[in-house]
Amino acid sequence: MRLSTKQKIIKFLTPILLPIVKLYWKTFKPETFGVKVIIENDGKFLYVRNDYGHRSITFPGGSIEKGENAEQAAIREVKEEVGIILTNIKIVGSFTSTEEGKKDNITIFYGQSNTGKFNMDHFEIAEAAWFTKDNLPKFSNLSKKIWDIFVECNF
Repeated sequence: MRLSTKQKIIKFLTPILLPIVKLYWKTFKPETFGVKVIIENDGKFLYVRNDYGHRSITFPGGSIEKGENAEQAAIREVKEEVGIILTNIKIVGSFTSTEEGKKDNITIFYGQSNTGKFNMDHFEIAEAAWFTKDNLPKFSNLSKKIWDIFVECNF
């Protein structure tokens, strides 16, 4: 997949602007709302590694846009990032993170995929793969917390 000129510019500017954005977060502590989605197919779970920001292993997700609820955001983000249409979507829980300096309210969802195939958005996602509970990837602290909340729910 080829990136548009706009996407190339954003990719170029992100490492330059991200420290400024993080300073803003630490100074003004804005409140944000987002979602993360744990997707299962045939006993395997999907992780992604973003191509921007912290670039660590996490789960598909992102910001809740104006006019949508958390579940709508979860469905949209998964479709945009990995091209999966979720089935059997359920809320797992939520928590607030101040890890990056902002007050980030994260709602966690669980959903199923009818296929093991996915189609990464190469603008946002650098890597995606399925893993099993016996072979966990090296999660960031935040993603580990999301996984632990999921496991505690006994899905």
